[in-house]
Amino acid sequence: MHYQRFIIGYHGCDESTVEKVLNDGSDLARSDNAHDWLGRGTYFWEYAPERALEWANWSKKLHGKINTPSVVGAYIHLGHCFDLLDVKNTLALRDVYPMFIKFCRQSGKTLPVNKSAPKDQSEDMVLRFLDCAMIN
Repeated sequence: MHYQRFIIGYHGCDESTVEKVLNDGSDLARSDNAHDWLGRGTYFWEYAPERALEWANWSKKLHGKINTPSVVGAYIHLGHCFDLLDVKNTLALRDVYPMFIKFCRQSGKTLPVNKSAPKDQSEDMVLRFLDCAMIN
């Protein structure tokens, strides 16, 4: 889909990352974890700076990769994207899921499973191996 609109996105990260982006023009790191909810990429919370900060605080507590939780904002032109707020796209994911299962079986791969993080006390399965594999 091609979207001709801009959004404001907020990225939760360490304060040192914000300083590098603002002072040096550094790029934000791309995430390539097999458990990233929406696949490979750089994650932003649309119109939600508080949620981005909440994520940074959660990441500090769970992973220890963030020392001083902070947030950087960006104007983002969506252009070509797979907008999961668009019902057509969520329906497409639903329709592709049986084909993904078939692909895993035929190629001898184990179907990925979403899991809870070891130190996370919530019941949410934040390690999204299945979701990530589907999106990628």
